[in-house]
Amino acid sequence: MNFKKKAIEPIVATILLVVVAVILVTIVLAWGKNFTTGGLNEAGAITSDACKGATLSLESCDWNSDTNKVVFTLKNTSDTYTFDVNGFYINVADSSTVTESDLDNVSSTTALGPGASLVEDITVSDIVATKVKLNVRSITCPTTAVSELECS
Repeated sequence: MNFKKKAIEPIVATILLVVVAVILVTIVLAWGKNFTTGGLNEAGAITSDACKGATLSLESCDWNSDTNKVVFTLKNTSDTYTFDVNGFYINVADSSTVTESDLDNVSSTTALGPGASLVEDITVSDIVATKVKLNVRSITCPTTAVSELECS
C-alpha cells in the first residue's frame, strides 16, 4: 500500500500567511495606538497641572510710530506661578503685518513672581501704523498665560 499525502496548495498557503500577517499587524497597531494615546494624555495632564493658575496681563501699552518702539507693562496676575522673564513671545501687529520677537536678556531680573510687573520696550520693523495690537504669551504656558492689548 502506497499512500500519497497531499499538501495544501501553495496559493491557499500564501493566502493563509497573508491573513495571519494582517491579523498580527492589526493587533500590534491597536496596542501601539493605546500605548501612545495613554502617554500623550499623561503628558498633557502634567503640562496642564504645571500651568494651573498661570495668568498674566498687559497693564499698559504705548506705541511710537516714529521710532517703531512699543513700551508695555506686563504683570503676573497669578497667585502662585512664577514666569521666566525670558520666556515670552511678543507679537506686534497692524492690519496687515505681524512681527514676532521674544524677550531675551531684556531685564536684570530673571523671574516674574506672582503680582510682579515688568516694564519693557521692543523695537519692531516693517510696521507703519498709528496703532498696533500687542500680544504677549508665555512659552511654557501658551494657552493659559496670554494677554492682548491695543496700543496707540
